[in-house]
Amino acid sequence: MVLDGEAIRLGDSIVSVATAIAVDHRIGALPFAPEQHVTLSHSLAAWLHGLGAYPRWLDMIVQDHQRHGIPRDARVRVRRHRLDLAEDTEVRSGVRLTSPLRTALHLITDHECDREALTSAMLLAGGPDVLLDALRCAPRLQPLIRERGLSRLRSGQPLVTL
Repeated sequence: MVLDGEAIRLGDSIVSVATAIAVDHRIGALPFAPEQHVTLSHSLAAWLHGLGAYPRWLDMIVQDHQRHGIPRDARVRVRRHRLDLAEDTEVRSGVRLTSPLRTALHLITDHECDREALTSAMLLAGGPDVLLDALRCAPRLQPLIRERGLSRLRSGQPLVTL
């Protein structure tokens, strides 16, 4: 069906080309059902927010050092970040994921940040100036990681001009 142009790939599944893709469709395309104490983050959260390609790594943050409920998938990567659940996350279709601004901060400060991640971070934050302010004011960001993000923002070239 994909080869014939009747369907498109969405994560690990396919949907009709006539389908208007929403967050619910993207969450339904995940190869697992995330548990309540898991927060989807980084490029996976960016993809769920509608930016970027389906990620190679399915990043998630586990709260309170809970290890149960982690999907048994070789693509799952567990991250350790301190999150304020009320400020840094949102629940969409019963799944907790990082907010657009927190996702942007994760993308810009990650060691795997490339031009696509930089562009997604700027779009998620609402522009380079908003992202710059967020990097400077983020309360739980270590100074070295903050400087990494600021450096990428100053020297990086997004895929499109914003």
